[in-house]
Amino acid sequence: MVLPTLFARFVEKAPLCVMARALLERALQPGPLDRLFEQLATVQYTRELLFSSVVELLSRVALRAFPSVRQAYRDDPARWGVSLAAVYDKLNHLEPQFGPALVRYSAAQMQAVLTELGAALPPWREGYRVRIIDGNHFAATQHRLAVLRDTAAAPLPGQALAILDPQSRLLLDLVPCEDAYTQERALLEQVLPRVEANDVWVGDRNLCTPKFLLGIARRGGFFAVREHAQLNIRYEGERTARGRCATGELFEQQAVVTDEQTGSSVRVRRVVVQLDEPTRDGDTEVSVLTNLPAELADAAAVAELYLTRWTIEGCFNELTTALRCEIETLGYPRAALFCFAVAALAANVVAAVRAALGSAHGAERVEAELSVPQLALDIAGKYQGMMIALPPQEWAPFRAMSLPEFADCLRQWARQVDWQRVKKAKQGPKKPPPKKPSASKQRHVSTARLLQETQKG
Repeated sequence: MVLPTLFARFVEKAPLCVMARALLERALQPGPLDRLFEQLATVQYTRELLFSSVVELLSRVALRAFPSVRQAYRDDPARWGVSLAAVYDKLNHLEPQFGPALVRYSAAQMQAVLTELGAALPPWREGYRVRIIDGNHFAATQHRLAVLRDTAAAPLPGQALAILDPQSRLLLDLVPCEDAYTQERALLEQVLPRVEANDVWVGDRNLCTPKFLLGIARRGGFFAVREHAQLNIRYEGERTARGRCATGELFEQQAVVTDEQTGSSVRVRRVVVQLDEPTRDGDTEVSVLTNLPAELADAAAVAELYLTRWTIEGCFNELTTALRCEIETLGYPRAALFCFAVAALAANVVAAVRAALGSAHGAERVEAELSVPQLALDIAGKYQGMMIALPPQEWAPFRAMSLPEFADCLRQWARQVDWQRVKKAKQGPKKPPPKKPSASKQRHVSTARLLQETQKG
């Protein structure tokens, strides 16, 4: 039989691509996705184009197998059963609740795979779950909509708050917003229902509001959030030295944060890091507010916990550079929001690929050396050819495969990966660029002549 031979060749030559496609098959099962649509839809309904088909189409763009929705559609128009205009019409009117639901569904699917692989990192503290939250404003789109053609200003299609589990590197949920001018703090009201007892929420100063901190505490949760300069806070006593952490001297102080509207307050510990080196914004110290008890997390542990916030910054960077979370041709806010959600689904698939690589090559090695952009490039470069040789129906068995059997397949494929292909390039220290003379008198030079002069010298 030809097919097993073809599959074996792709496992040998493109194991990362095989892993990503098999994981997508688990994450994009049409039945559950279409049932999800039926449960959540309030205005939209299904005619010919299924919700699962829209997700599958966009996932190919998110993984950079195709540069645009149009190109992904034109690769196989018969597969979608509708016109390209119908695809865009569906995208432009998808209700905001579909994106977060899709991210939650994909996180649950990939979490099950990570658990089976035994790749999830141990919890920060037994019985406590860390949740990192941050906002992402989408890049400007093209001026394709009629309402945008009379303005030269950059059209912003929206924003979203994202919630990340740093232990698994899975994006757990989104809070979408169509209006790019809405302050991030206005979205925090929608985050509070997601807080559970013993959750530890980590965020930057933009999210440091009395209402949010009090809301977390009332639900039995904890926080480690950078202090905002305009926060209504009362300090009690002097700072007490608490030693050092990796970035500077540590101090601690008691304080009370009060909500002026309700008069309610929460007692916090204020952990101050006097930095050895100023931040890029010129800050010489960072203050983190927390309601974690000292016996659970001392000052050094709180400072280290806050530093995990950069994990979500790295995730956003991967969404932008390694995956495609923003499509400049999608001007409608709802289309842009849903595109970001599908990219988050793709990021969760990449997290599962990382976990499988960790089970085969060692989690520490993957954490230190894996280049996610190179991983995504490897997948994108081989995806189209693989799908021609192995069309979608050939991947269906991975849906019904048991989790233990599927995890074994991932481990076997991960062992086939040539580590040098996905390893980060070693870079030496950056040299400051030399000062260049003005180009006002000499607009251009001949590179060949300059090289010849160097050789003569």
